[in-house]
Amino acid sequence: MELYQVISVLDRLRHDHLRYDGVQVNWFMANRRMPVVRYKTVIKAFDTLSEKDKLRPTELIKELFTHGEAQALKQYLEATRKQRVEIIPFALPVEAISLGFKGHPLGSSSGFYQLCDEKGYSLSFHAWGFYDVSGLKPALCLRNVLTLIKRSLMRGVRSTPSLVKQSPTSEKVGCHRLTHRARFGLTYTCHVRQLRETVAPVAHV
Repeated sequence: MELYQVISVLDRLRHDHLRYDGVQVNWFMANRRMPVVRYKTVIKAFDTLSEKDKLRPTELIKELFTHGEAQALKQYLEATRKQRVEIIPFALPVEAISLGFKGHPLGSSSGFYQLCDEKGYSLSFHAWGFYDVSGLKPALCLRNVLTLIKRSLMRGVRSTPSLVKQSPTSEKVGCHRLTHRARFGLTYTCHVRQLRETVAPVAHV
């Protein structure tokens, strides 16, 4: 029996409060309890492994889709997300050191897309997706621009040193106003430069 993986490309994926286009999502079964194949036929040297060493490859096998499940997920994604979806036969048997997506350590640029938790989800199984946006730039859209401006201003308020010396008590209010304006000007100028370097040059708004 063959098992399959499902891969799609998603636009406007939200990660760390920013939107990304062209993100590859590797979908997997998140709630399978019992395997649909015998482990010894799909995991190399399965009978020689300790119970601990069996955990990683068996979790990977449970994440893979049957052909019917893969087709159902593909049709759902194409109908609801207009995504480009591909079904790929998974190379079997797997090595004992193989690791599934759910056990993959997450970094600052990676995460899980919990499709089954969305409103209107209609498939009989729970599908999650693993993605990594490293190497991608945030999409050029109003929401991203506002988020980056807010972050830049917050960094400026926390890290920019005072631009004027402390004045006598009678002049403190005026000097503090001047300092705030100067900080805002420097931060805004730096942010415009950052936007040109950070945001991807695409025309989606």
